Amino acid sequence: MDIVYHVICLFGVTSGLFWNVIEEVHPLKGAWAMCYTLNNFWNRTWHQNFRRALKTPSRYVARHVACAPKGSWASRQIQYHIAFAISGIYHWAAAKMAIRSENFTKTLAFFAIMPIIMLLEDLAISVAREQLGWRSWRWRVVGYLWTFFALTLLSVGFVDDCVRHGLVTSFPALPFSPTHTILNLWVRSKI
Repeated sequence: MDIVYHVICLFGVTSGLFWNVIEEVHPLKGAWAMCYTLNNFWNRTWHQNFRRALKTPSRYVARHVACAPKGSWASRQIQYHIAFAISGIYHWAAAKMAIRSENFTKTLAFFAIMPIIMLLEDLAISVAREQLGWRSWRWRVVGYLWTFFALTLLSVGFVDDCVRHGLVTSFPALPFSPTHTILNLWVRSKI
């Protein structure tokens, strides 16, 4: 996937059709090492090639419509909500075009709740830093776990919408499922 994207980028920059300078081209994915917050996951790692399409209208609304000061907490929250609204509508519309008879409400719910969860994450990080002095690199480990579990739990409905209706195929990442094994052992112990 990255090779095709890089060829398109090369063509886009050299022809001037998509980008004028190479600095405008973002990689498909950023560094996974940055995923110790949901904010970092969405802003620095996942779908970097959509960054400009989501940030430009979000910044415009935050600065010119809501008149939130640049770099302020309010500006950041407005940008989260606008970006996820645009992305949610995009994902919902794409799914709806593929299967018109389904409503895909779980997809909309995922994109609606994510900026709220990121707001809570921002508040928790702020309190942890200011009140508790949590600035150590060790807290990044907690952040990685938080990000993994938050995305795993919050994306269940969205992924279910996609897999249930055949929009994406599911396949095992491992030849066996540790989760399936643990759940089976837990269920058997309850019987």
